[in-house]
Amino acid sequence: MNFSRESFDTNLNAAKPEYGNMLTKGINLPYMPTPDNILTYADKFVHFMGKIKSIELDYAVSSLAVVDAVLEGFYSRKESPDQNALMLFSIGCYIGEVIGRKCNGKWMNARDCDWPERVTSMAVVMKLPSGLFIDPIAKAYRRSYYGDAESIGVYYMELVSANS
Repeated sequence: MNFSRESFDTNLNAAKPEYGNMLTKGINLPYMPTPDNILTYADKFVHFMGKIKSIELDYAVSSLAVVDAVLEGFYSRKESPDQNALMLFSIGCYIGEVIGRKCNGKWMNARDCDWPERVTSMAVVMKLPSGLFIDPIAKAYRRSYYGDAESIGVYYMELVSANS
């Protein structure tokens, strides 16, 4: 079983949602990328890892090491983010859920952020209590593409320290 749109319970013939700016052109999401759907994407990644890889993810900070290793696999195999867009999006949702639970972050639509027009992000980002906006979904893509320079563990530590 691959991680694909078929992993989601959805009408695959439904109209393709509007996404806004995205890092990848190959993304094909089964649900609208909205704050209300983020946990669904994260849970699908958790289910996939449990069923296919026999790895239990529990939204604990320690699970980010497993996620980092998965993303390192994409990087070391030089896999295209476009070919793995749905899984990377879901991994980013999981990363955000872990960070949000630890730092009391809140998912929101990127279009509702007061960012300069040239700033690109995923359609959904997280706002931390300090007022900092983060994009854990884009971080997953960057980690898979740039390797250790985009470490999820370092990212988490920087955010916790900035929001303590």
